[in-house]
Amino acid sequence: MTKNIIAVIPIRESSQRVKNKNLRPFNKKNLLIHKIEKLKKIKYIDEIIVNTDSEQAIKIAKDCKISFWKRDKYFASSSCTNSEFWGHIADTTDSEHIMFTNCTSPLVRIETYNTILKKYEKLKNINASINTVTNEKQFLYLDNKALNFAFLPSF
Repeated sequence: MTKNIIAVIPIRESSQRVKNKNLRPFNKKNLLIHKIEKLKKIKYIDEIIVNTDSEQAIKIAKDCKISFWKRDKYFASSSCTNSEFWGHIADTTDSEHIMFTNCTSPLVRIETYNTILKKYEKLKNINASINTVTNEKQFLYLDNKALNFAFLPSF
């Protein structure tokens, strides 16, 4: 049976920039446990799945009594393109709607998730997806060139 909304938590064992970032301690637990506990309190989610190549993450999923998908090593590698990875998530998640949520945002409140999912429920026949963003009020540069502002001429 296809579920309405499944929350997928991606865990990559060999994270390249920050090793084991999803399993790092945060306020007496690790980030994955915090995320699972928070998602369990969200009324719009039918199921939670940890999609991972990490045995430690699978053990945590089992201990927390949620589902997991053992990801093939290729889909956890740098060789896998974003398109291939998203296809993998779609192929391995039996749901009409997927909420993809990372462990590395532990401060998102339950109320925020419920507000977003309530809006999505109303608009899902019009919109295929919802993505959260943050308004960044910083001067941004790329290759020493201003991205979001112009230099004023000097006098």
